[in-house]
Amino acid sequence: AIEVHRRAAEAGKPLYEQLRAMLQSADVVYADETSWREDGQGHYIWLGGNEHLAVYEITDNRSADSALRLLGEQFDGVLVSDDYAAYNAVDALERQTCWNHLRARAKEIEQQIELAGSAARAPRSVEFCRKLQCFALRLCALGQRIKKKKLSRAKAKAMVPSLQRQLRRIGGQKLEHEAAETLRLRVMEKDWDKLFTFLRAKGVEPTNNLAERGLRFLVIMRKICFGTRSAAGSESHGVLASLLQTAKLQGKNGIQFLITLLTKPLGDARDTLFDSGP
Repeated sequence: AIEVHRRAAEAGKPLYEQLRAMLQSADVVYADETSWREDGQGHYIWLGGNEHLAVYEITDNRSADSALRLLGEQFDGVLVSDDYAAYNAVDALERQTCWNHLRARAKEIEQQIELAGSAARAPRSVEFCRKLQCFALRLCALGQRIKKKKLSRAKAKAMVPSLQRQLRRIGGQKLEHEAAETLRLRVMEKDWDKLFTFLRAKGVEPTNNLAERGLRFLVIMRKICFGTRSAAGSESHGVLASLLQTAKLQGKNGIQFLITLLTKPLGDARDTLFDSGP
């Protein structure tokens, strides 16, 4: 089984590099990363993908260098991510901050304040966190309406000024609690131009759920196998995960694709993977 794994990965490397090139020229990319182990040492597995393709890469760092290697220094599309700073190194045409992460952070801070018994001393912070959570849920619902074609792009775009005014009312006042104030500044200043891109740009969602779902099976695998044992194993794992997940997203049979990859010319495997076009 290990030998088949290595043979398939070696045969699939040209397709993997093609996937990387396609990713870096895509209109929209969702990116995320999670911890991994290589021979017991801390590594990270990165994902860049969308509804049509997925590129995974295991690296020994969680730095901007890995984000740049995955996505390229200049990305002429919309990059959707959480607030991890490494993605700021990528010069993306536009960005979308994940509203689910903002909602979760607001909920976490609200719980911290209440557990510390500080709600009475930080009423504005509690109110801000609660209102931001509700606002985030509304935006996620708008994203679903757009996806289901129940809200046109033109009408969604026209809603942006009103939503911005509403958010200014929610976050227009300095807060007493340090963590809540940090979140407020992030929303009102740092990420202000990254909050409503999904209402204007086609194919963009308000959350990074797509990337998180794309990492889920590897998180389960990590718990079972505890990672990879060598650099060669990590490379093979990234290649095969990318090819098989892309095949799945393309609606292809992964086993049949592997058979074609191992028994037919590379062109046949490429046609099997891409004949419907990402």
